[in-house]
Amino acid sequence: MALITENGLNKLKKELASLEEDEQVTLQAVSFARSLGDFSENAELDAARNDLERIQGKIAELKSEITSSVIFDVMSINHDIIGFNATVTLEDDNGEKSVYTLVHNSESDVSKNKISFYSPLGQAMAGKRVGDSFSFTPPAGEKTYDVLEIDYSNCFLEKKD
Repeated sequence: MALITENGLNKLKKELASLEEDEQVTLQAVSFARSLGDFSENAELDAARNDLERIQGKIAELKSEITSSVIFDVMSINHDIIGFNATVTLEDDNGEKSVYTLVHNSESDVSKNKISFYSPLGQAMAGKRVGDSFSFTPPAGEKTYDVLEIDYSNCFLEKKD
């Protein structure tokens, strides 16, 4: 089970629908390439089969992700603890502040400070409260963070895509 927002689930469903359309086009390409005969040296057939295999693999992955996802219910959680979809203000051991929103993998966008709840940093801060400290080891070396604020108000303001 993976938590996801309604927007995130809709995004996955749109991606799945698009891939299913691509699958139909690619099936037609495979059929056309087969009609050319001589399967031993048919580059078009090989390329179409490879595309089809890639698309079908991604479709299976998305279907699995969609069926195992549960839409996040903000009312069912303790707002004093860092959890899924929280916006968290942290201060590192150098006094630098950063703000992150913990989202599903499909919704992560580092440019908007949206990181996966399931990422190493997301998991390191999960369950912490305001005033707690925790350590995390990014590639640049270990850092210690203090939790300054936990905010779930973004859950009530979520825009529909």
